[in-house]
Amino acid sequence: MKINPFIESIKEGRRVKVGDVWLLTHRGRGASSVPLPHSYAERVQEILFALAAAEKVAPSSPGQTKVIDVRHPKGLRGQTYKWLGMNAAGERIGLVGVRVGQDHYLTVDLAGATPEAFFHNNGCIFRVSVPVDLHPVFHEILARTPSRYIGQEPPHPSTGATEEQVFKECQVVQGCDDAGRSAYAGPLVVASVCLTPDTCLPPVFDSKQIRHEEREHIYQQIIESGVPFAWAKVDAAEIDSIGLTAANAKAIAEAVRLCEIKDGRKAERVLVDGSPQPLGLDRKVTFLTRGESSSRAIAAASIVATVAHGQLMKFLHMRYPGWGFDRNRGYGNAEHLRLLEQNGLCPEHRRSFAPVKKFLLQETRSPQIEIAF
Repeated sequence: MKINPFIESIKEGRRVKVGDVWLLTHRGRGASSVPLPHSYAERVQEILFALAAAEKVAPSSPGQTKVIDVRHPKGLRGQTYKWLGMNAAGERIGLVGVRVGQDHYLTVDLAGATPEAFFHNNGCIFRVSVPVDLHPVFHEILARTPSRYIGQEPPHPSTGATEEQVFKECQVVQGCDDAGRSAYAGPLVVASVCLTPDTCLPPVFDSKQIRHEEREHIYQQIIESGVPFAWAKVDAAEIDSIGLTAANAKAIAEAVRLCEIKDGRKAERVLVDGSPQPLGLDRKVTFLTRGESSSRAIAAASIVATVAHGQLMKFLHMRYPGWGFDRNRGYGNAEHLRLLEQNGLCPEHRRSFAPVKKFLLQETRSPQIEIAF
């Protein structure tokens, strides 16, 4: 079979399209051994921050060009570009960048554990360091990209790399993760799992990457291991009253408190999956984007929270069987939306959520099917 070199270069990320222009990236070409000229360094860092800010506000889709302000006295603007793929191990990899001029553009390689940047200047490629505080932004680009663009990444157990670093400074760590955050109905659940350097924990995964049966099996292994854990919930009515952010903070604080009571020790560091948010905990807190991959405590908490949330939704299904909570777990899938159209709202629906509000008018005429115990 004849292979088209042009097509192969696109598939391998060696060539990307920005508008009507094809650009050759650093892939397969290598960077110059000469450091980036000092006269370019500050400007390139500004462009890097502008690219990160643009992607954080509104992540671009592959094949789509977006114009961004690259903050230049002359009013220059740049066009973003993106390439996504998977490596031989089935892991997500990608490039994201911005083209400022005909022969000037910046590419950030997302293939490794640490993002790398390359500045292209009239055919010469210079390696550029990515500031540490921008790493989470570029990691999120891959984490948030829908599978239809990049393919489903096979599940990998959490590496525990985060705990390896944290245990150099402290001995008691808790990891927190939530379940039901984006659901249309039912409670928000947050779990916390306590680890020490001597903890014997089974291999744990991001709960979203494994099947229901595997989650249940690992959950039982966590119980049998004796690892201290706890979970807390905030019901739908309280979410409507105080808001989702405050509800999440309240559930995290309660889960941490209950876990400390069970373990008998105060956590020196709390690891929380997701972006920074106000919590009010009186101890060090580290937020990790896609934390399940590098923190075993967070990965274990994601499994505990998901299983606990599923059990609560099964109970709610027994009270309100007309909304399929045992199958959709309160999330807004097609079946749940169809049942909302048919039956209106039940008391467990979050009325402050925009997709739910349009069904409020149906409440007066909708049957609320409830079984009393």
